[in-house]
Amino acid sequence: MDGDAGGEQIAVADSTGTRTISIEGEEAPGDGAQILMYNTSGVQTLQIDSDSTTAGGYIQLYDSAGHATITLDGETGGDGRITTQELAITGGSDLSEQFDINAPKTPVEAGMLVSIDPQNPGKLIPSDEPYDRKVAGIVSGAGGVKPGMMMGQNGTIANGEYPVALSGRVYALADTSEGGEIKPGDLLTTSRIPGYAMKATDAEKRSGAVIGKAMTSLKTKKGLVLVLVSLQ
Repeated sequence: MDGDAGGEQIAVADSTGTRTISIEGEEAPGDGAQILMYNTSGVQTLQIDSDSTTAGGYIQLYDSAGHATITLDGETGGDGRITTQELAITGGSDLSEQFDINAPKTPVEAGMLVSIDPQNPGKLIPSDEPYDRKVAGIVSGAGGVKPGMMMGQNGTIANGEYPVALSGRVYALADTSEGGEIKPGDLLTTSRIPGYAMKATDAEKRSGAVIGKAMTSLKTKKGLVLVLVSLQ
């Protein structure tokens, strides 16, 4: 059958005669195809479009009142874009950025504290000095807790191999031999042991060198501590 724009259209209805699916071969003259879906009240809740205003693919979801709430645009200014009011991430709990880490002496592993590499712009190294003010974050993925969101830009200095947590909750390698037992609420900083955190007991030295707050305890010499990452 003919569509409103002149192209072919297929409409499917439920047992009450309410249209539930519309497949249009031409959304408007010169445009591509689109698929529209409706709920049992006849309100449009889904639009799948072969070309948006810039020719990229386009998907839009609506609430029960017909208001657009989620948009997936395949081409917005040359980039893909997702627009929504609320984003729930259930696969991880930290915000990470991708970094390259230079570690010729110490293999990189999840949970390591890493610091800015002064010799290589944009890159990091495992921290290996107490109260290092160059500390940047924690390599994400230790203790079974994965990154929730990873950011980076391919082909630029703002990219790399490893996800480094800059905010959120992440497990960190920690040691109690210098700073003592770690308890929830303790501020954590870098230690002499490459990649390991310790309790920041020196109030004068810790300014600018704190990676975050401990959320779990550590009594043994070495282990993992859940950290609320907050550089300060």
